[in-house]
Amino acid sequence: MIQHFMIHYITIILFAFSFLINLHTFAQKYKIKNDIILKDDVAIGKVSGQSGLLKANFQIYSMSGEKILSIQRDEFVSANPFYTPRYWYNIHFEDTGKDMMLPMSVEFSMKAVLNKTLTDAGIMIDGNPIKNQEGIIAKNDITDSIAKDTVDAVRTLAEMKTLIQSGTIQRNTSAGVNLFFVNGYTLGDTTIARWTIVQDQKVVGDIVRKIIKKPYAKDRIRYIIYKKNPGESAAEVPVAVVQEIIDYGPSDTPDGHIIKCITVMDNTTHTIDLGKEHTASLSIVPVNLMATYLIGKRYL
Repeated sequence: MIQHFMIHYITIILFAFSFLINLHTFAQKYKIKNDIILKDDVAIGKVSGQSGLLKANFQIYSMSGEKILSIQRDEFVSANPFYTPRYWYNIHFEDTGKDMMLPMSVEFSMKAVLNKTLTDAGIMIDGNPIKNQEGIIAKNDITDSIAKDTVDAVRTLAEMKTLIQSGTIQRNTSAGVNLFFVNGYTLGDTTIARWTIVQDQKVVGDIVRKIIKKPYAKDRIRYIIYKKNPGESAAEVPVAVVQEIIDYGPSDTPDGHIIKCITVMDNTTHTIDLGKEHTASLSIVPVNLMATYLIGKRYL
C-alpha cells in the first residue's frame, strides 16, 4: 500500500520540477514578501497558512485583514490500480461562500499558485473580493469531474473484485506455464503486445504489455494480467498490473530487474526479482515469470 502511494507522490514531484522550469516562461505578476502580496511592487494583500508539495492550505486577505479566498490541496488516491489519482485545490470564496475545485498545476509555493493556478482560472487578486465568481466557477470548476472519477474508481474496483471472486478456480500450481503470442501493434507512441497464458492445458488468461515512448526519458513498460473466468463466453477480468520495473546494479549493465506488481483483489504490491539471467530481454521472460508467480499465489 505504501509503495503504491509513493509512486503517485514521486509523480507529483516530477510534475512540480517540470512546472518550475515552465514557470520562468511567463511573467510573474505576483510576489510574496514577508506574507505580503505584491503586484508590480505594490502591496495588495496578505497571505497566511502553509504551502508546499503535499500540504498546501492557505488564505488570502485584503490589506485591512478581510479574508478573501481560502485554498486547500486535496486528493483522491484509489485502491484501484487502474485509476489515475486526482489532485486538486479546493477554492472557497469567503465573501459569498461559493466553492469550486481547480486542477492542481503544482504544489510548491503560494506565489506559484497565484501566478499560475488562480491566474489561469481568471481569479485576479487585487485586495478586493473576487469579481465574476459565477463565471469563473462555470468555466473552470472540476467538482463534477472529480465526483464522477471517484465514484467510477470505487464502482469498477468492486465489479472487478466480484468477477475475480466468482471465477475461483483450483489450479495445479506445479504444472508448467506456456505462453502463446496473440498479436502486437502500435498506437501512436504506444506499442502493445498480447500473450495467452496456458497452464495444465487450460487457458488461464492473457497478459498485455504496453511500451510507452517518452521523449527525453526511459520508455515506460506496463503489464496488465487478465484472468479468464470459467465458461466459453466468460469475460476476462484484470487481476494485476505492473506499475514499475526497476533496474539494479550499474545503469549500463544492470545486474537484474525487479518487477513491482499490484494485485487488484487485495491492493498488495508484490516484488518479483528477474535476476541476472533475464536482463537481456524484457519481453517474454517477465511475462512467463509473472504468470507463474500469480498462479502459484492463486491470483490467476
